[in-house]
Amino acid sequence: MCFRHADAQQYHFRQFGLAEGVPQSQVYDILNDSRGFLWLGTRGAGISRFDGRSFRNYQSGQGLINNFVNCLYEDSNGDIWIGTQAGVSCFNGHTFTNYPISDQGEIRVFSILQFQDKMLFGTNHGLYVKQQNKITHFNLEQRDSNIYVTSLVQHQQMIFAGTNRGLIKVSPRNLNVIKMYHISDGLPDNYIQCLAVQNDSTLFIGTYGRGLAVLKNNKVKVFPASLPADLIAYDLLIDEKGMLWIASQRKGAYRIDLQNGSVDQYTERSGLSNNHVRCIEQDFWGSIWLGTSGGGINQFTGQWFSNFTKKDGLADNYVYAISQGVNGSIWVANGMRGVTRIDSIFTNLKDSVWENKKIKCMVQTRDSTWWFGTEGNGILLMKGENFTFLNTENGLCGDYIKDLETDGNTVYVATLDGGISIVNRDEKGLNFKQFRYQTELPSNRIFSLHLMKNGDCWFGTEREGIGRIRNEVAKMIIKGDRIHFQAPRAMRSDTNNNLWIATSGGLLEYLPESDSLIRRGETELKSSNLYLLEFDANGKLYIGHEKGLDVLTLNSAGEVIDGLSFGAPEGFVGIETCQNSVLADNEGFMWFGTVNGLTRYNPSRLEVSSKPPKVWLENVDLFYEPIPEGLFHFKTIRWDSITGLPEFSYNKNHFGFTLNGIHLTHPARVMFQWMLEGYEESWTPVSSKRDATYSNLPPGNYVFRYRAVTDDGQISAEKEWPFVILAPFWQTLWFRILVSVFILALLIFSFGLYLRRLRKQREQLEFEKELIELEQKALRLQMNPHFLFNALNSIQSLVALENTKEARNYLQKFAKLMRLTLQNSRQDRIALSDEISTLDNYLVLEQLGRNPAFQYEIKVDENLETDEVMIPPMMVQPFVENAIKHGVAPLGNDGKIELRFKMEDHFIVVEIQDNGVGRKASMEKNASKAKSHDSAAIQVTTDRLEILNREHPGHSLSIEDLEENGNPSGTKVVLRLWSW
Repeated sequence: MCFRHADAQQYHFRQFGLAEGVPQSQVYDILNDSRGFLWLGTRGAGISRFDGRSFRNYQSGQGLINNFVNCLYEDSNGDIWIGTQAGVSCFNGHTFTNYPISDQGEIRVFSILQFQDKMLFGTNHGLYVKQQNKITHFNLEQRDSNIYVTSLVQHQQMIFAGTNRGLIKVSPRNLNVIKMYHISDGLPDNYIQCLAVQNDSTLFIGTYGRGLAVLKNNKVKVFPASLPADLIAYDLLIDEKGMLWIASQRKGAYRIDLQNGSVDQYTERSGLSNNHVRCIEQDFWGSIWLGTSGGGINQFTGQWFSNFTKKDGLADNYVYAISQGVNGSIWVANGMRGVTRIDSIFTNLKDSVWENKKIKCMVQTRDSTWWFGTEGNGILLMKGENFTFLNTENGLCGDYIKDLETDGNTVYVATLDGGISIVNRDEKGLNFKQFRYQTELPSNRIFSLHLMKNGDCWFGTEREGIGRIRNEVAKMIIKGDRIHFQAPRAMRSDTNNNLWIATSGGLLEYLPESDSLIRRGETELKSSNLYLLEFDANGKLYIGHEKGLDVLTLNSAGEVIDGLSFGAPEGFVGIETCQNSVLADNEGFMWFGTVNGLTRYNPSRLEVSSKPPKVWLENVDLFYEPIPEGLFHFKTIRWDSITGLPEFSYNKNHFGFTLNGIHLTHPARVMFQWMLEGYEESWTPVSSKRDATYSNLPPGNYVFRYRAVTDDGQISAEKEWPFVILAPFWQTLWFRILVSVFILALLIFSFGLYLRRLRKQREQLEFEKELIELEQKALRLQMNPHFLFNALNSIQSLVALENTKEARNYLQKFAKLMRLTLQNSRQDRIALSDEISTLDNYLVLEQLGRNPAFQYEIKVDENLETDEVMIPPMMVQPFVENAIKHGVAPLGNDGKIELRFKMEDHFIVVEIQDNGVGRKASMEKNASKAKSHDSAAIQVTTDRLEILNREHPGHSLSIEDLEENGNPSGTKVVLRLWSW
C-alpha cells in the first residue's frame, strides 16, 4: 500500500475556532442533521449549532443535562440525542428532555443508536435501552459490569458494540450477546474505540492504540499494515466516495482510498488546526468536518487549490506574472524581488540584476531566451546566465513594459510610454518595427496584447479602444466609445476565433465576422472590475478580479450556461488577482497570481457540490415580537413542525419571517425567495435579504412559502407556514347573514313604512280633498244668498233713505266680511282674531237686515292671544247663523247671542249661546219644510270635525237645550277646536 503525506497536495482546510464562534476548542463529536445544520458536542460548553455563518450555543442553562458532551445522534423523528458525562438529553428544536439513566453514580454516555423502537445508549456501565419511556440496563459482559460501550452500529441486521473488552455482536430482538471478538479472534487490541460500516458488508474497527481491523464474513483481519502500529483511532467515516477517514490522536487525520489502498495523512502542516482529531463527519454537500481537541473544527472542502506564499519558497507574495518555460518549469515574477522558478522545488534567482525591478510580464522564445518586461527599465533579456537590457536607448519604443506576446520567435511589446514594438532576431541581431502615437496608433498607452493563431496581434489602449496588427499594419477595430472608454486589461480568443476582453467595466465578446460586441456574464460575475482572463483545455473561461475568481461555462454561441465563484471560503485564499497574471500550463493546471501569493488549480480535480441548499424558518414575529406558544390555536411540537393552524385576530396582522439558508460548503452563495400565497401571485426576486415583512394584512387564509437559492441556480425544497387572519365579527359569514336579514327586515319595514306613508298621503289627500269640499260647502253655506240679498237690500234701503253715512259704514263691513270670508277659505288655518272679526262683521250685517234687531256680545278670555292662536276657518259661523235664525230672530230686541272664546288644554273652546225659543219649538215650526240650509251647515261642520279628529283627536261639538223653571230658555253650542 502506498503511503504519502498530504502536505504536498495542498488541500484547503477552513478552520473554525473560538474567534469564529465555536464555544469551546475541544469538539468530541460532530453531527450533520437532516435539516442541514452542523452540531458540535464540546467538552464543557455544551452543544453548538452551525449554519455555515454563525454558531448558536446550548448549555445547561438552556436545559442540557450536562455541558460535557461525548456523542451526538439524530433519531428518525429528527430529534437530536446528546450523550454526556451525566446521562442523555433529547432536543426537539425547542426543549430538552433529560434522562439521567441511573441514580447509581455517574453514567457517562459514549454512543447512541436507534434500532426500530429502541434507543440504545453505550455507557461506562454497559448498555442501556430505552423503550416506551422505560430505561433498562443490559450486562454485555457478565464478568465485568463496568464494561465501556464506546460505539454502537447496526450491521447485517445485527447490533455491534465496540467495548473496552472487545467487539460484541448483539441480537436486536432480545439484546442477547451472540458472539464476542477478542485478540484471539484476530483483533489487534480488545479496546475498541470506534466502528464504521461499508455497504453493510464490511465493518471497520478502530482500536485504542493498535490501529484498524476489519470484520468481513465473520472474520477479523488487521488493516492496513502500513498505518502506524500505535495508531489511536477515535472515529471512523466512510464518505460518499467510498473513502475511509480516520480521526486519530496526535497524528491528525487519515484518508484511505479503499480501491487502490493509497493513504493520505492530514496534519497541522497540511493546514489542520490541531493534530488531535476526535471526530469526523461528512455533510450533505460533501465537505468533511474534523473536530479536534484544542483546535475547534476544520472543514475540508476537497477543492484542489494549491496556495503558495513566501513560507512555501516564493520571494514575495505579490505575483505579477506567470509563464511556463520550454522545459515545463513555471516562472513567477515576485513583486520587486525578481523571479522564482518552480520545478520540483522553488528556486529564487538572486542575481543583483533583479534588485529593485518590478517585472510585470515575461515570455520565453524558442532559443531559450527569457524576456522580462519591467516597469521603467525596459526588457531584461536572460539566456543562461547572461543578462542584457533592451530599452529606448537601443531600439525599444518605451521602457514601461505592460505586456509581452510571442510566437516563439517574434516578440510583441506593449508599453505605457511609447506604443508597440515588434522585435525579431536574425543573424545580425534584433530588428524593430515601431507603432506609435499619431502615426499608426491613437495612443502610446497600450494595456494588453493577445496573439492569435492566425498571426494577428490584438492590442488594447487605455481609452481609445482596441486595434489589430495584421501583416505589420496596425488598424483600430473597436473604438473607445463602444467599450465606454474602459481599459482592456486582458484579451483571449476562443476556438471560434472570437475575442474576449476583460475591462475595468465588465466582460465583452467581440465577433470579428459580424463586427458585433456582446456583454457577457453580467449576472454570473462577482465583480465587473476585471484583471485577468484565460481559457482552460475544456473551454471554461476564468476571470480574476478583486473579489476572487469566477469560472464560466460557455456554449458554442458564447452564452454563459453556468458560473462558479471562488474566494477564501472555497480555497482561493489569495483573493485579489493581479492583471494578466494567469497561466494555463501544459499539464492542464491553471495558475493565478494574486496579491497574497500564487494559486494553482487542477480543473480535473475540482468537485463542486451540485446539491441544493436547505432552508430553515428561523423565526416568525408578530409586531416585531416572537409569537407566544399556545395563544393562537397552534403549538410547535418539534423543530418547525406545528399542530393546528395558527389563527390571528384581524388586528394581529403584522408579520415578520426570518429565513436561514444552509449550505455548509458555500454559505455566501445562498439567497432567498418567498411568496405569501393569498396575498402575492408570484415569487419575489432572488435576494440575499433574509427577512420578509408583511403589514396590515387583510383577513384571509395565507401560506408563506419560502426556499433558498444559490447563485448557480440550485434551489432548495420548498417549505411553507400556513396561517389564518380571522375577519372581525362584522366581516364574518354569520354576521353578514345577520346583517342581510336585518337589512331585508329593514327593507320590508321601510317598504311597509313607505306603503303606510303612501296610504297616509293618500288618506291625507282624501282628507284634504274632503276637507276642501266641506270647506267649500261651508263657504257656500256661509255665503247664503238670502243673507247676501237681505244685507244688500238693507244697505240699499239706507241709501234710499239718504242715510249715506250709515250705508257706507255697512257697505264697508259687508266688503270686509266678503274679503275675510274669501281669504279664510283659501287657508287651512287662520288666526282666531280673524275668525272673531269675521263673526263680528257677520253679526252686524245680520242685525242690519232684521227689524227689530237682536243683541249680541263676543267675550274673549283675557289670557287668550287671539293673534297667535290658529284654528280651522268657517267653523263657528254656521252655529251663529242657526242661533240667529232659529233662536233669537222671533224675539226682536229681546233676542241675545253670546259668543265666548277660551283655551283648555291646547284646545279653543267656543260657546255660542242664545236665549231663543229652543230647538224643540224650532223643529216643530219647521217640521213641514224640507231639509233646511241650517241642518246642512251643521252636518258639514260635524263632518269637518270628524276629519280633523283623524289628525288631532279631541275635536267635539255639543248642543245643549237650556231650560228655566221647566220652560225652554235658549240653546248652547260648545265647539272644541285644536289650536296651532
